[in-house]
Amino acid sequence: MPTRPTLALHIGSVHDGAEGLIQALRKNGELLSALGCAVHRRKYYTPRLEAIASEPVTDPAKLDELVPIWRNIGDVSAPRHACMSITGLLGSDADLASKGAFFDGAEARPTALRRYFGGEADTTFLIGIVNPATLISRAVAGAEDADQAAALAKIPPHRLSWLNVIRRIREANPDTPIVLWTREQLPFLWPRLMHMAAGIETMVMTEGTGDGLEGLLPEEAMASLNDYIRRKELVDPSALARVFDVYMKHFVKPESLSEVIHVPGWTAATVSGITQHYHADIGAIRSMDRVTVLTL
Repeated sequence: MPTRPTLALHIGSVHDGAEGLIQALRKNGELLSALGCAVHRRKYYTPRLEAIASEPVTDPAKLDELVPIWRNIGDVSAPRHACMSITGLLGSDADLASKGAFFDGAEARPTALRRYFGGEADTTFLIGIVNPATLISRAVAGAEDADQAAALAKIPPHRLSWLNVIRRIREANPDTPIVLWTREQLPFLWPRLMHMAAGIETMVMTEGTGDGLEGLLPEEAMASLNDYIRRKELVDPSALARVFDVYMKHFVKPESLSEVIHVPGWTAATVSGITQHYHADIGAIRSMDRVTVLTL
């Protein structure tokens, strides 16, 4: 009996840092095609999947409905695995304070897509999370008006819980594996995330594995890093992390990595408390069934 195809679906969260995941994977297109992995360009499926995610899905799609998405877009005619990315599927900045909750209803859209693909493929969710203090601060800075900024600032800090969000996703999709990472560690976890997204257990890709440092390193340093990875054929996650660390220490000033958190009414103690809760949430999420938390 043939094995069912699998789908890694990056459902993201705002500012999770994985916007370049599909592009990085497609740099290894020939290799991934040979391994039976299809990585489609977003433009071919994003409008359709966003529409599906916004509808109440009760029954899985029939095979002929999936053909335009699953079979005829990528470089593999009948892939054993596919990776797709719908960034921000959990919600936008405006959803951070929806109904006074943190990402209220975040489980609805991913669940709709999982049901849609469920008849023909087994889905894994890829989710990046970010310190809620950082998310609220960025949302306040980008708020469309004073009312939205005020609503964001009024969320009780104890409600800024990723544990509650992931728990709701898990309860709505009890059999769906979840791969999760933190934005703060992502630059060093990037090669592992690429391979998890591609459904490959053995580290084999070299192209794009340094892309997690994009925007942090100067352009010349990025070119040097990528050239070094290719020449040395580096694939070991620990070795790559050490090289990344050397480049970061040499080319990036530590103070440039610090983000100032500014939310009206918040104090340093508020930010510290939210951050401590965030780390506690990560520990609790790590113990959840069928959840893999990528760590250094």
